Amino acid sequence: MKSSGLTLIELLIVIAIISILAALLLPVFARARESALTLQCLSNLRQQGVAIALYQRDYDGYYPYAVDNFTKQEALNTHPGDPGYTPYVPYLAKMPDYVDVLYPYVKSHEVFHCPAEHYLTGSNPIWQMYRVYGCSYEYYGVWPALFHQTEQYYHDPTEAILVSDILPWHGPEGIPPYAYERFNALFADFHVKTVSVNYLYEHIPPYSFLP
Repeated sequence: MKSSGLTLIELLIVIAIISILAALLLPVFARARESALTLQCLSNLRQQGVAIALYQRDYDGYYPYAVDNFTKQEALNTHPGDPGYTPYVPYLAKMPDYVDVLYPYVKSHEVFHCPAEHYLTGSNPIWQMYRVYGCSYEYYGVWPALFHQTEQYYHDPTEAILVSDILPWHGPEGIPPYAYERFNALFADFHVKTVSVNYLYEHIPPYSFLP
């Protein structure tokens, strides 16, 4: 009587087909996951933008007088002698935390946590920004806030980045090489998008340009 089971050759063929399908689908699933994380991060930034706009409504158009903990620690501890930071250290040390200032408008700490955040290894310590600093994002509005500027500070709000990921967690599968990694950013007109490393550095308001 003929067996109804699979022969060894047939079983190997099935395994080979499944392996090929898995190899084809895994990158698709990885890209889908990265896209979902990117969209969630952009949503976080959009909610921060709404919170900043509400703050400005309450405070006559002024930017939130606050500093993110990463920038504060960079100025006070990591690069204490940096001439770019030195003139502002006395102010940064006293400024309230960005998360604390905006929290009443968002009521969620997860809005400040990039879901794509992951460990980056290299010559620096391995950091998880949210765990260490309580926020995955850097608030560049600290510089106009230092001088009590309103939304008129930016000549072109559509091109000026107001908040971004601290590190480039986004990109192909969210992994190096660095050139392919990307930042999510909130602009001064409150639109959000994913940008390259070079674009970010060209569109943040450098403190050296302050009046």
